[in-house]
Amino acid sequence: LAEADPRDTQKQRDLSISYNKLGDVFLTLGRTDDALAQFEDGLKISRALAEADPRDAQKQRDLMVSHYKLGEVQIQLGQYEATIDRFQQGIAVLDAMIAKKLLVESAAKEKGILKQRMQFCKVAMLATGDWETLLKADEGILPPLLSIRATELAKRGKRTEVAQSGEKLRELSATAEKGSANEQKGGMLYNAARAYSLCATLTVKDKPQPTDAEQAERKKYLDLSLACLKEAVAAGYENFQHMQQDTDLAPLRELPEFQALLPKVETKKE
Repeated sequence: LAEADPRDTQKQRDLSISYNKLGDVFLTLGRTDDALAQFEDGLKISRALAEADPRDAQKQRDLMVSHYKLGEVQIQLGQYEATIDRFQQGIAVLDAMIAKKLLVESAAKEKGILKQRMQFCKVAMLATGDWETLLKADEGILPPLLSIRATELAKRGKRTEVAQSGEKLRELSATAEKGSANEQKGGMLYNAARAYSLCATLTVKDKPQPTDAEQAERKKYLDLSLACLKEAVAAGYENFQHMQQDTDLAPLRELPEFQALLPKVETKKE
């Protein structure tokens, strides 16, 4: 339809949205290169439409969304500097909208979201960078940096580095004092459990028939993850709803040891 009537802006916008939806699907499947290609095709159209009609609020917002989606893929690829530049382009679009009094309230909120994502990229650059440099970070921010490192490097399949982060988190939790530090201690142990569970997933990822050695390696990580979860609960971790929903812990959910950690729900008798 878009090719048959290239001057129809609605048909062009529909095509751009189709590219974006395909990009979303590819991103969900972990096919980041394909997602990037789809979002780039969507950006070409949304940019052309926005430039042709600078006072159309919807077309300007579509352009911002295209920049945002490309930035999110670049985060998955660990391209943090490129992502910051991408989000800055999105903010520039929003600033122009605000100056023209187009969707001012929503544009201001979306600008805040992009700024938060830019800040995350800056933190992630430190978290995923040189290991020895990371360890020199202030003790107050090292645990969350290690958690980010485990999550982001798992996306790139770097199992050894993810396990290293989990080990360091568990080590740090052992030095946390009792009392006021219990909440932090439980959080560190929980994130260590997440890291080991991610390692279990990576061990057999894309392997329909894992070898005995790979299965043994997976079990090792699952055991480490369960041990950290038990220690986290003992230290006072109580967010069991999040524990049940956390996709990073998916390999543990059906294990009896995991279910035993969850509080029992008593049913009322009629």
